[in-house]
Amino acid sequence: MSYQETELRLVLRRNVESAEHLKVVLSDERMALTKRDSDALEVTAAAKTAASEQVAAAWDELLSWLRSAGLDTDTPGSSVAAAIEAAPPSTRVECAAEWRAFTQAAADIAAANQANGRILAIARQTATQVLDILSGTSDGGAVYDDGGTVDRTRGGRSITEI
Repeated sequence: MSYQETELRLVLRRNVESAEHLKVVLSDERMALTKRDSDALEVTAAAKTAASEQVAAAWDELLSWLRSAGLDTDTPGSSVAAAIEAAPPSTRVECAAEWRAFTQAAADIAAANQANGRILAIARQTATQVLDILSGTSDGGAVYDDGGTVDRTRGGRSITEI
């Protein structure tokens, strides 16, 4: 196995490891979001930044490897596939497995990040609605009295004025 083939396998492995670490951090972030644990969320935000930087560094290393091998970095997926295809069969199998693991981890990261973003959007929307109700600026939602009928006398006023 040549140095360049070994290097490709190692570069791909570092990409997989960094992506897998980010997946764990995103899972921790989701847990903090669903539990509304602001302390844990603060920790995961810092961890997410660090893990994202590791992913970016590993990706930059892969792009650098592709450039050093004379391959196009405008379409890195195709270039990695070409490098894997050009490798000897023993290296090809290992590198192909690493590349598949990385692309799967990247898809998982995208899905987890979108899910976490939706959780944040719902929490933000809920907080805004509560603040609107408390401040009397809510544009909807009738207030019901004890008998279950609509009481419109309170609309448009802050809850402190009621």
